[in-house]
Amino acid sequence: MKAGPAIGATSEPAIFLVSHNMTVRSTNMVASELVKRNSCLAINDGRLTGLTEKIEHQLRSMIAAANDRGHRALIQCPAAPPRAPDRDWIAVSRRFGHEGQAEGLTMLSLRPLVRAEPMLGREVMWIFGLTAAEARVAVQLAGGFTLAEIAEANGVNISTLQAQLRSVYAKTGTGKQSELVSRIWRAASL
Repeated sequence: MKAGPAIGATSEPAIFLVSHNMTVRSTNMVASELVKRNSCLAINDGRLTGLTEKIEHQLRSMIAAANDRGHRALIQCPAAPPRAPDRDWIAVSRRFGHEGQAEGLTMLSLRPLVRAEPMLGREVMWIFGLTAAEARVAVQLAGGFTLAEIAEANGVNISTLQAQLRSVYAKTGTGKQSELVSRIWRAASL
């Protein structure tokens, strides 16, 4: 049976130490390699940038939301193929510095997120009689995505997903996300 969501095989994260204006102060070797091979991140004029407006916004939001405990988010690279190892990233931003310092720094840590999907959306549509949108939500939930991540990835709001999820529950005979995920994984193992 396939495993649920898991962090990628790389044990060391890509780490960027940046200022509030995204100026890169330091990187580890993993981060340097990531920038060289990744089509979503770059260091331009000494600043960490995203190669699309959405990724740029996500990076700036991560830096702005950083605190001393760490802020976690999903960063997606739309240029990468759907199952590419560099497509989805778990990003954690943590603020460093002390009061009175002229400039606080933020550590941005990125790890590739590897998710397993139990089956294709068209299979879920056929087995359970779901629409394409309902099947996409069901498969992504079974693959370990949260509703917030699904909403962001598909460009829909949470209330739309919740309505789709209610319909999925009715068609699959389930009443909770955990039951739905279990039912999909059982169907995938047959």
